[in-house]
Amino acid sequence: MFLSIKKTRFGYFISLPAKLFAIVSLAILIRLFIFEIYNVPTGSMEDTLFPGDYIIVSKLNYGPKMPQSPFEIPWINLLFYARGTGVTKNDEHWWAYKRLNGFSKVAAGDIVIFKSLTDSKKTVVKRCIGLPGNYLQISKGAIFVNSRLVKTDPTVKSLYTIWPNNFELFTRFADSLHITYTVKTTANKQYCVESTLNAEKRRMVERFRGIDSVVYLVIKGQAYPGNKQIGWSPDNFGPVLIPFKGMKIQLDRRNLLLYHQVFENELSARYRYDRDGFFYLNEKQVREYTVKQNYYFVMGDNRNYSFDSRFWGFVPEGYIIGKEVLKVFASSPAKREAPAKDNTLIRVEK
Repeated sequence: MFLSIKKTRFGYFISLPAKLFAIVSLAILIRLFIFEIYNVPTGSMEDTLFPGDYIIVSKLNYGPKMPQSPFEIPWINLLFYARGTGVTKNDEHWWAYKRLNGFSKVAAGDIVIFKSLTDSKKTVVKRCIGLPGNYLQISKGAIFVNSRLVKTDPTVKSLYTIWPNNFELFTRFADSLHITYTVKTTANKQYCVESTLNAEKRRMVERFRGIDSVVYLVIKGQAYPGNKQIGWSPDNFGPVLIPFKGMKIQLDRRNLLLYHQVFENELSARYRYDRDGFFYLNEKQVREYTVKQNYYFVMGDNRNYSFDSRFWGFVPEGYIIGKEVLKVFASSPAKREAPAKDNTLIRVEK
């Protein structure tokens, strides 16, 4: 009897760690290869996703990306951070980039989740606008891909200047539709308002009898690649060929500016280019470069409050985490009213 109890206790203490190990391993595999849950804290994707929304991100659609270092493995990375190496080495690649086969490829219009190009600790959600090999151009806010106008999703919203002919009537109308606006005064003392509208609300405002006109407000300021000679702005951008795997880039001055982000992403070896526009790789002059992976052009649906490809360039395929497939919990109306100008996603730990 005593021997039987002792064996049972011994078996319990052996099986319990084994069960815990199996549960943790399964959770890690699910997060690495199947799906994750994210919380959206900002409004860069309004009116599609709102701050506080929880979304499921599928890694099977595009194929799971294999970890390139232990810092990309959930919970395992805690061991490395505990040793004090995480601060300096979490951006290093220990293993080559590899992605398993998925159910589909990234398509125009997909909501894509990827690692931030400006802060490796953050994760970003945007809508894919341009695919590898596409010619993309933005003209006064209208997007053209391969010279064809891209149909705007109904949830996309932009900033407009509205000219009311009866200001009191307009305010009652705007309040009834929960339209927020900012009152502006022109040099000749005329009143107008600026408001961010999606397609449906824009049509309703245009049809309202208390409105004289609704004008798209063109965004000014410097955009990618951040060079005055090229002179692109967020609403007047391109045309530019989105880099694709195998694309050969002639290394002239303009291309060095347009695709400098590609060189920074792909060339671990030392490279430079001089004032005369000559490109050197390991101190050897090179006149042509072959791109190693595909790139994508992404934008937020809240066009005036989104830090996206218009400002920092193309998303490398290796940065893509997965596709948004389901909203599992919607935020409260109070959170939806809070303005936000960036696009960081917070990972929800299981």
